This record gives sequence, C-alpha cells and structure tokens, in this order.
Amino acid sequence: MQLVKTMHHVGGVERGSLARLALTGVLSLINEPGRWRSRLQYGASVNRTEFKESPIFIVGHWRSGTTYLHELLSQDPSVAPATVWHTMSPRSFLAIRCLRRLYARFLPDRRPMDSVEVTLDASYEEDAAMAALSPLSFFNCLYFPAQAERLFRQAVLFEDVDQPLVERWKRDYVWFLKAVTLDSGGRRLVLKNPPNTARIRTLLELFPDARFVHIYRNPYVVYPSTLKMRLSTIRRFGLQRTTAEAVERQVLSDYISLMQAYFDQRSLIPPDRLVELRFEDLEADPIASVRHIYQALDLSGYARAQPAMSEFVESQADYRKNQYVLDDKTRRRVEEHWGFTLDRWGYEPPGPALQQPGAADAGECSKVA
Repeated sequence: MQLVKTMHHVGGVERGSLARLALTGVLSLINEPGRWRSRLQYGASVNRTEFKESPIFIVGHWRSGTTYLHELLSQDPSVAPATVWHTMSPRSFLAIRCLRRLYARFLPDRRPMDSVEVTLDASYEEDAAMAALSPLSFFNCLYFPAQAERLFRQAVLFEDVDQPLVERWKRDYVWFLKAVTLDSGGRRLVLKNPPNTARIRTLLELFPDARFVHIYRNPYVVYPSTLKMRLSTIRRFGLQRTTAEAVERQVLSDYISLMQAYFDQRSLIPPDRLVELRFEDLEADPIASVRHIYQALDLSGYARAQPAMSEFVESQADYRKNQYVLDDKTRRRVEEHWGFTLDRWGYEPPGPALQQPGAADAGECSKVA
C-alpha cells in the first residue's frame, strides 16, 4: 500500500487520524485479490496497449476551471477521461468491476471544496491514481500537510528527488494511462491534472505529439478558492496536523513555483499544439471556447460532440456559486506574491463581492487535522 510506504518518510500520522488510515488499509486488503487477478488477466493486454493518438492534457492551477473544462471536453464520445473509478483502484479496476457498488459507498456525495457531485464515472485527475502507485503525487501534500512544502517540490516539480524515482513515476504513469485506454476501448485520452502544469517537459518526453490546453483564471479569485480547497480537503483526508497559516503560506508559494515552471517550459510545446484559455471566456461562452480549442489543435469530431456539450452546459445552468468579500488583506497578498501573473494576464480586482465556487469558509480554525 503506497500510502503506508509514504508515511514512513514523512514522520508518521497523528493519533486522531489512525481511523482514516485504518479505512485505507481495509480498502487495500479488499483490493489485493483484484490486483493479482488484474495482473494475471489483464497485465499483458495493458502492456500491449498503444495510444492511437497522444493525449490531450488540460493544465492550469487548481481552482482555475480545469474540472469544468475537463467535464465539458469529456462529453465528446471519441475521447475518454480518467475517472474517479480509475483513480480509486488504479492497479485493479479492470478486474474488480463487481465491486463498484461497494466502492461507491465510500464516496462523499459532493466534493468538499465546491459541492460538485461525486460519482464513480465522474472525470478526475490522474494524480489521485499516482498517490497509490508512486511516492510522487500532489495528493501526499494533502495527506501529510506537515511535510507539504518538501512533498510539493519532489512530487510536482521533481526537485530534490532521485532520478530513479522519477523514472519509476514515468513508467507507472504510462502504465496507468494504458490501463485507462484499454478500459475505454482505445479512445483518445483527455486528461486534467493541475500538477502537470509544472511537468510539461516530462509529458512531452512521454508523448511528443500531445496537445495542451492551459486554462487560467483571475488570481484574486484563485487564491481564496485554493485556500478553501486545501483546508477543507486536509480536514477530511489529512493524516497530520497543520495550521491555517502554514497552508496559506504553501498556497502562495506553490502557485509561484507551479506557474513559473509552466512559463519556463511552455515554449517547448509547438504553437499549434497549445491553446491558452481564460476561464472567464469559457464561462461566458463555453461552446465557442470549445470550438476554438478544436480548431486551434486540429481536433476532429467537434460536430458530433457539440450536441452533448450543449446539453452539459445547460445542465450546469442552475449551479450556484458562493459569495464572499474580497478584503484588503487578500487583495494585498495576491498583489504582493502573484503580481507576475496579474501583469502577464492583465487582471484587475473583480470588485468587493467575489463569486467563488466552493464550500463554507475554511479559514476559521487555527488547527487543521
């Protein structure tokens, strides 16, 4: 069990979190026969699986609209996303379909950070799968928040980590994507994973013909939204204690590292394989934005996908965003630390009342467990 192995390198867990760790252990034991069956029944097939077309990678900082764009593009019947089901049992999902109903019982009804409905077939980010396959996953920053700064450098930036471990990550990542491709009948993968924003060089090494969509959003909105996401997720899944102040420092620092890594590497992507999209434009006209993506990346199938995409957009029309006040402290923090993206993208403060998709205020506690 990868989570337990990682625990030995991050100083253990808090006593109050042992129940969460025990639940993970129970799920792992339930899953163990499926791993062996999957290896025997599907291992050779996964290894032989080829990518007929390189993946489409959606990148961008957390809370920048990556999930909405992923769900929208996934309406195209010619592509396939990684799903919650794939990431819950990455080594065995091919062999344990009979356990889907059992696994569904462990899912929350909605995501803690934005109240978006959670189902096994919902599109999801593959770094969740990598948390079970490799020590290098951003999710470890949420499980072990006391070590989040070091884990972020290693797992997201591939800094201060032995090269053999990075090579193992590459092998495990490609293996997982092959398994998803096999499960999806060979369809082209459309993937969203915020940590990949800093891994452009590695992704191009693995998939030289990959397409990329970078979505970005007003940093004045991204900052409080990301902070709420981190705090609410750590409260639910964290195995160590931390403070809201420490998480706030990490959010500010991680954004700088992630976006600077992207800006340093974006020139490696051929211009005809990259689209950069403002979330505000996507929100204002989703179908026009998707049409632009298909045209700019020379993707086929838009005409067939458009009706399902329009239906999805209509289904989201009643979604309500929470409101909160953009106070002077938040404004100053964003301008002081993230001014380089404000200048690059030309964003201004959006006004005294911000719309933010998310849950209740996450900043009321000094301790987070």
